[in-house]
Amino acid sequence: MNKIYRVIFNKARGIYQVVSELVHSQSKSKSGKRGGIVVKTTGAAMLAVVLLTSAGGINMASASSNASVTTPGSTPANPKIEELLQQLNALSGRVAGNTGNIENNAQAIADITKQGGKIDTAVAALTGETGAVTKNSRAIQTNAEAIAALTKEGGAVTENKTAIEQNTTALRKLNAPDGTLAKMQEQITANKGKSENNAQAIADITKQGGKIDQAMDKVMQNIGAMYDGPMQHLQQSQTDIRVKIAQNVTDIKNNKEAIADITKKGGKIDTAVAALTGETGAITKNSRAIQTNTGAIQRNTQAIADITNPGGKIDTAIKALKDGEVKHNTDAITALKNGEVKSNTD
Repeated sequence: MNKIYRVIFNKARGIYQVVSELVHSQSKSKSGKRGGIVVKTTGAAMLAVVLLTSAGGINMASASSNASVTTPGSTPANPKIEELLQQLNALSGRVAGNTGNIENNAQAIADITKQGGKIDTAVAALTGETGAVTKNSRAIQTNAEAIAALTKEGGAVTENKTAIEQNTTALRKLNAPDGTLAKMQEQITANKGKSENNAQAIADITKQGGKIDQAMDKVMQNIGAMYDGPMQHLQQSQTDIRVKIAQNVTDIKNNKEAIADITKKGGKIDTAVAALTGETGAITKNSRAIQTNTGAIQRNTQAIADITNPGGKIDTAIKALKDGEVKHNTDAITALKNGEVKSNTD
């Protein structure tokens, strides 16, 4: 924000100074009029002027573009003030040149921060249905449900906790002064002496010239004593076995040839099948007899039907009897006995 400052002449120091607009100058003129330079500038320019007047001249900061100057009477310090004002005016041009950039930046900031601007768009993209925040929220909810399922009563955490407690109890029992490990240690200590004794006994048995070697020597002596008789028997047994093997080989060969004669094409099996199924074979004869019997059965069935069917010979005879034709019926009965019965018997 722009402010108004004054450049006054410090009579005590004999120099010009930049002070507040409320401070008055003690002019070197004898008329006693208050003189000075009024400069409208920015805070940065004010700082630059103070530094220049106090240190004899350093780099300047930016200054405002409009400055009004009232020149006092001639004094040795005036050239310094004029040089300072020239530098301030040069800086004012630089400030004016940056005004466009400041406006562009202001517009860019407005585009970013306005309602519906880039910030709102980015927030919507993050918090929308497919945004990262929404996805993270859903993932957090899923994780929360999974954690709840794990930590609920009877869940995996409870089961693991129970298992850990059981394992801890088991470990306590193992490590207790009278626990399993202590008892095993006692057994190991007790068995240590036995193991040493066993190792010594094994060494006595297996060493060269020990009990095994002594026992082997005795066995070899006994084998030598019994060698002659058993060896002869063994040789005879081997000879007998070889003879039987040779005989079995011959029998096997003969059996193979016999089986081949039976099963080969045109062999005994084929001959027997042909004999049974041929023109004069038993199967063929039986088939023909069955066909003959089938024809006779059919004829007999027809004859019985002719006699027993409604309106057949039996019904005819009964009707004739009812009508008084006894003699005729007698003849019919006789004929039945002599002819039809014989046919039925056949």
